Amino acid sequence: MLFELFLGGITHHTIAPQLNYCNVINKSTGTIKHRYGALLVGNEDFKIGGIIGQDSVCAPIRGLLSSTKLSDNLQFMLGGYNVNTKQFLDRGIQPVKMYGITPLIGLVYKMPIYENENIRTSFDTLISFGIISHGISVRFWGG
Repeated sequence: MLFELFLGGITHHTIAPQLNYCNVINKSTGTIKHRYGALLVGNEDFKIGGIIGQDSVCAPIRGLLSSTKLSDNLQFMLGGYNVNTKQFLDRGIQPVKMYGITPLIGLVYKMPIYENENIRTSFDTLISFGIISHGISVRFWGG
């Protein structure tokens, strides 16, 4: 069984960078420190799991994710997490949502950092609708 732990990271808001996000690193590019963790379980081709952390307005998130391997360093990710509508509206931001969920649909490129037969670490870049997010992932095999 394969376990994959994601830790993030830095997010660039490409659609509306000038909005009133929290944990801002660079206001002109909408770059923020993004606090989240995700754990996925499965095999090389398909994994499913959950995400917890904070969204772009520093409100708590919880959600589900899945990942499908497209090539050695490229994955398709699909999932979503709860929308904290009030916190977004308090900052004058209209949140992206569908039925109370922020969808997460995108491609993850994994740039290897370290690898041996039991563990792989990589610098990951998620390209999704309106954001580009960077983080670190650790993949390991367990029984």
